[in-house]
Amino acid sequence: MINIYEYENYREFLKDYFEVKERNGSRLTYRNFSNRAGIPSHTLAQMVIQGKRNLTLNTIPGFVKALDLKKGESIYFENMVGFTQSKTDEEKSYFLEKMYEIRSKKKKGFSLPKVNSDHTKLLFSRWYMPLLYELILLNLFDEDYEKLFDFFEKKVSKVKLKKAVSDLRSSGLVEKNNEGKWVQKTPCLKTQDEVTHLLIRDYQKKMMEFALDKISDPIDQREFGFVTFAGNKSDLKILKNKIKKLLDDFHGETLELKDQDNPPDQIFHFGVQLFGMK
Repeated sequence: MINIYEYENYREFLKDYFEVKERNGSRLTYRNFSNRAGIPSHTLAQMVIQGKRNLTLNTIPGFVKALDLKKGESIYFENMVGFTQSKTDEEKSYFLEKMYEIRSKKKKGFSLPKVNSDHTKLLFSRWYMPLLYELILLNLFDEDYEKLFDFFEKKVSKVKLKKAVSDLRSSGLVEKNNEGKWVQKTPCLKTQDEVTHLLIRDYQKKMMEFALDKISDPIDQREFGFVTFAGNKSDLKILKNKIKKLLDDFHGETLELKDQDNPPDQIFHFGVQLFGMK
């Protein structure tokens, strides 16, 4: 039996549902499923899985019935449909948050999908969380919220900062060392390759906004470079792999810098963008 809460895309859930039924010797067919759902079209489920048709407010209840979902599962399924079929980031964010709320009510120890681990969700739930996580190294993590408030240039309220600090402390991402100072339990966290998670995309957008502000800083305090070139679409995969290697190498170098005698005294952001102009 598959666990619906391990999915975000309802089409993938339906695909795996039928495959599991087949492996278990069930004689479930698309026709039988449609009959159980009370839907005249015997090919609707197959077309939905293939992305050729969408579910509607009229067809969702039938699918819930045919899948034999419980109340909580049916609500999750409805939000999963909304998330999968949404056209804008705002809509997707709305349904994704609803899905997270349902997941959070599950019993302790419930396993979330790897790409949406609890730590990833927490760190990218608010744009300032990754920065706060790194601020531990600057000894600004303790109870001096005035320093934190000033660091974020008053763009984050003290109430939100206190909540963020509390969340980090209870997450297991940070811990107190023998000297009683808060330190990172995991010095470097990476998201999965090709992640399209909305929370991470929102964080990337926020960092681009910061980049626009920082471009006016003195040149000795920042570095902006770019290359505009003509290429072939077939080269995109090669170029992306080069950027991934660059980021991996850069990650390793930043970890080596942390191990040196000079303690960190500033937070930096290093980003790379590659996109077609049309």
